Amino acid sequence: MGAEATASGNNAVAMGTGAEAQAKNSVVLGSGASDNGRGAETYTGQYSGASNQSVGTVSVGNAATGETRTISNVADGRLANDAVNVRQLDGAVAESKRYTDDAIAHASAIEGGSYGRRMDKAEANITALQQGTSGIIQVKDTNGQASPTPTCNNSLAAGAGASASGNNSTALGNGAMAKSSNSGALGASSIAERDNSVSVGSKSHERQITHVAAATQGTDAVNYDQLKNSLANVGASSNAYTDRHVNQLRDEMARQNKRLSSGIASVVAMANLPQPVDPDASMISMGIGTYHSESGLALGISHRSENERWVTKASVSTNTQGEWSLG
Repeated sequence: MGAEATASGNNAVAMGTGAEAQAKNSVVLGSGASDNGRGAETYTGQYSGASNQSVGTVSVGNAATGETRTISNVADGRLANDAVNVRQLDGAVAESKRYTDDAIAHASAIEGGSYGRRMDKAEANITALQQGTSGIIQVKDTNGQASPTPTCNNSLAAGAGASASGNNSTALGNGAMAKSSNSGALGASSIAERDNSVSVGSKSHERQITHVAAATQGTDAVNYDQLKNSLANVGASSNAYTDRHVNQLRDEMARQNKRLSSGIASVVAMANLPQPVDPDASMISMGIGTYHSESGLALGISHRSENERWVTKASVSTNTQGEWSLG
């Protein structure tokens, strides 16, 4: 109801210009009001702890745009599900304040001696905590040793003589020193000297980090099993790669050896071709050659000049590798 008002949820009601009721059973009242998609909800009420299961929402404004309205002239709520007004709220706050004031007054009425004994006990407990002889964190034989000294912003030092001198640093353990920003020194006499680092020892006094889970992210620490398995996989892969390429090289060398041997066989065959010895004579000849299990065949034609000063020759050869040559 109203210009551009929409009620798209089942059994929803929208009243007012531009009012929008999207959720099932919601009621939207006023210009520009919206239920913002909130309908039936199941939740536990704050302060009451009661389980709630609403069937819809009633909205008089729009949380998305920050537009809200006051619901006025509300009578005092009587039942558990009634709305309350400011008068009832102020009364509840006043009653709570009276209860608190009465409790404080009763606590202040403790007899002086009893109060003093409690203070003495509290001071003793504080001293024990400071010396590390009581509480969930305890230390042994630290009397006379230097106190921990956190000296920079947000630093923490725990342990006799522990020092946290870097911003946001942590030193845990007797004599531990966290010198750099955002560093951590864990264990007695550990030293952290680099920004954004964690140290569990010092030079010549290193420690093992045990029970490390297998890494799952890029910045996780890797344990020994992962390293060993990774090296084994790399070794196997590297060996396979090397063997494959060595075998390829061996095969290529064998092929080249056959080509060279067959070429030499062809040369031997061509060298065996005879030529005419008489003047003005011609000859067609054939020669064969072999070298390292490869063979060559040559065919030649030659002519000796009448004055025997010149010999003209032509030849062709082939071999067992299927290669040809002319000469």
